[in-house]
This record gives sequence, C-alpha cells and structure tokens, in this order.
Amino acid sequence: MRLCSSCDILGQAGRRAMLISDANVYRAASKMIDRHGASALREAARVVGTMLERRDVDRLLVWARIHHAIILLESPPSSALH
Repeated sequence: MRLCSSCDILGQAGRRAMLISDANVYRAASKMIDRHGASALREAARVVGTMLERRDVDRLLVWARIHHAIILLESPPSSALH
C-alpha cells in the first residue's frame, strides 16, 4: 500500500508479510483455535510480543494478521444471514 511515490507505509518487511495469502492466515488462525481453544488469542498475542522483542518485523506482521483473524473468527456474526 503506497500513499504516494515517496511514502511507503508498509516498507519492505510489510510487503513480504503481505505475500502470505489471507487464506493461509485464516488457516493458521483456525489451527491456533483448534490447538489452544479459548486461549488462542492470548497465545497469538504472546507470539506477537515475542516477535516484537526480537525485532522480527516480518514475523511480527504475519502474527499480527493471524491475531486479527482469530478475533474475527471468534466474534459472533454481526448480522443475520440472508
């Protein structure tokens, strides 16, 4: 995602993290939920924290996406299905 020719808000690490498809992110989130149950979100947050401590931006961005996917998968539907 670029704002203009001189602005790059994702940077190189962000572009590499975006190479992982949404399907793979949601698959990983689903596996986290299967493996960790109700504590899947907490476990993903722990991994995000570890990646932050290690200054591993690539994995941090991927795990942030997985964390977000867990939130979405565990949230109740926002409206009735049609």
